[in-house]
Amino acid sequence: MLQTVATPGNQQILQVFAPTTLVAVTAATPWQPTAGQLAFRVPVACTYKLNGSTEDASLAANQATGIDDSLPSFTFDTDMTIEVM
Repeated sequence: MLQTVATPGNQQILQVFAPTTLVAVTAATPWQPTAGQLAFRVPVACTYKLNGSTEDASLAANQATGIDDSLPSFTFDTDMTIEVM
């Protein structure tokens, strides 16, 4: 989400993560984002597999990750509630 912040004499654009939904995900169960979801943020450090891959990728706690238009599936290694924008 882009938020415009006015300052004397000019405007600055500040990019922020603004979650609109909380989603409970279960370890080893693919989560499929829905159309219009742009990014998600995890509350804890974790790993995930993309589209059923055998390769793992790591996310740090509170890291936000963009979602591609192709709507991939994400399979996390832990149960958690993620924030989705």
